[in-house]
Amino acid sequence: DAHNAAARQSDTIQKRLGAVVDANRASFLLVAAAATAAATGFALMGKRAIDGAEALLDMSKKTGVTVEELSTLVLVAEEAGASATDLQTAFKEQAKAAVESTKANSAAAIAYDLIGVSARDSAGNLKEPLALMLETADGLNRIEDASLRSAISQNIYGRSALNLLPTLSAGSAGMKEQQAAYASFGAQISTKTAKQADEFNDKLKQVQEITKGAAKQLAVALLPTLIQVNDFLIRNAGAVQVFVTGLAGIVGTAIAAASA
Repeated sequence: DAHNAAARQSDTIQKRLGAVVDANRASFLLVAAAATAAATGFALMGKRAIDGAEALLDMSKKTGVTVEELSTLVLVAEEAGASATDLQTAFKEQAKAAVESTKANSAAAIAYDLIGVSARDSAGNLKEPLALMLETADGLNRIEDASLRSAISQNIYGRSALNLLPTLSAGSAGMKEQQAAYASFGAQISTKTAKQADEFNDKLKQVQEITKGAAKQLAVALLPTLIQVNDFLIRNAGAVQVFVTGLAGIVGTAIAAASA
């Protein structure tokens, strides 16, 4: 009848689907593994991006350079072999040198004089950190003697000078061009995004502490029960061993039957 025919058709479809699954089991597992790996990879990349944005905000506060500028400038420096730490140290040393350059015959004053750069603007105010660095890059490139150029850069940028020189060798125009290129790739990060990343990580830490607190409370609440369980297992050690041995036998038999 119609009912039996429908049942047979359903059974046939299930068998065919089962055959397809069996024939492609390895492929299905591979796709599932790849999808899991991709999801995990994207999650890790996302967290690294958030942490990176937060780090740029901290760096901006320490250097006086905007997050937008730093987000691409760091990439320019890394491309030339320097690091974000080198760049941050360079801005720190430059700030000290700029102040020191007001003292006649100081190492910083002599260094800036040799490259024809003033750390102060026409109004007598210290120049913006990035603007001063770009001018310094051009000034250093005007020095043909490599040893003298290195010595001057160290008087301005301290221990970070050697790592930063390859970046500065591009000059202000080259550095700006590289920054613009990275910005066009979507690598530039806004101050707003960096602040949101900072807020997210702060709240994530709070959530982690809440979770730890809840776990501690749960452990405290369960301690009496856990102690009772331990006492029971100790008192009935023989019976427990017999139960585990029997369970292992049942599981082994089930696995053997399934794989037969």
